[in-house]
Amino acid sequence: MHHRGIILVLLVLFTLILPSSRVFADEHCFPETNTCINGLLGLYWQESGSFPIFGFPITNARNETNLDTGQSYLTQWFERSRLELHPENLAPYDVLLGRLGSDELHRVGRNWQAEPRERGPKQGCLWFDQTGHNVCDQASPLGFKTYWETHGLKFDGTPGTSYQESLALFGLPLTVPQMETNGNGDTVLTQWFERARFEWHPNNPAAFRVLLGLLGGEVQLANASAPAPAPPDEALVFHPVADAFVHSDFPDENFGRAGLLVADLGPHRETYLKFELSGLSGSIASAKLWVYVSTLTRHDGGSWAGSSAARMNDTRWTETDVTYNTRPAVDGPILATVKRVMPGQWYEFDVTVAVTSNGILGLALIGQSENGAFYTSREVSNVAPRLVVTLAR
Repeated sequence: MHHRGIILVLLVLFTLILPSSRVFADEHCFPETNTCINGLLGLYWQESGSFPIFGFPITNARNETNLDTGQSYLTQWFERSRLELHPENLAPYDVLLGRLGSDELHRVGRNWQAEPRERGPKQGCLWFDQTGHNVCDQASPLGFKTYWETHGLKFDGTPGTSYQESLALFGLPLTVPQMETNGNGDTVLTQWFERARFEWHPNNPAAFRVLLGLLGGEVQLANASAPAPAPPDEALVFHPVADAFVHSDFPDENFGRAGLLVADLGPHRETYLKFELSGLSGSIASAKLWVYVSTLTRHDGGSWAGSSAARMNDTRWTETDVTYNTRPAVDGPILATVKRVMPGQWYEFDVTVAVTSNGILGLALIGQSENGAFYTSREVSNVAPRLVVTLAR
């Protein structure tokens, strides 16, 4: 859980406006993402759960084409959701939620309709015959069932949250609960819904043990159009043949296919990359490791820290097997350090002294503090790491 989110949820209170009034929201800007909300999209955000449900806005409102309908709507993305303005509909259906849970499962190649279904209702759980899944509590009276039942869109004008209001906000469950690794590298009990991803964080305070996944941010990252800097014409560009990070809180878990590379000290997480170099002849003018920052953690209130790149002589580890308990030694010298990074940007580490010949090159990214950086891995091809080697003329 990001501590900034807890603090803001506790400290920032918005006046809720009944949907029937449909008063445009005043503009409210968030320095955390340098983005503002206003109008009916801003009003909907305020009325329907604000930070815990939607998170911060991560784009400005803009016209986008809905892939299901082919029509263009005023759209704004949030950390956990996507809102669309549909002026052709009567209130409260003039603002609609995107089906990000279903969309994200499709994007990563998971066919939820082909996944196992449950045999029938379980005692004390909500049963959804449409998809063949239960929604249950993980602890009494906390968990996915209670969260689903107590949150919803406020459109029927009666106190409390009705089944239809919860269904409108989250949709139907699409998967069974199972352990999955989220975008922050945390392995938690996870259940997917049409419009959300529920995560169970048992070590959080009671009110924050059920969290919604940051689907909006993950989809925006996957669709990111942030090209890497153009390499020199004479440069050779190498992509990792393997990359992974390890996590001290999950010492026997492998994170080689998580889509992320993480470097920080609280918990201890470090990243390993392997490149297969060929075509090198003569002397090396420069070698730069380029990595893309997807997001950040901020534990101690200090400035966001970058990482240090180091040489690794041990390259026997494999992407699908390496864990914290089996991690290789980072036994080479520190080559370069980037002291401060920001999300959505490319950064380079000068690793020239480590590139001496053809063959396998091992590099590590290690943290500088508890304020860690999350880089994209080779699974996210458009923003994958790369090694740019320029030969001397």
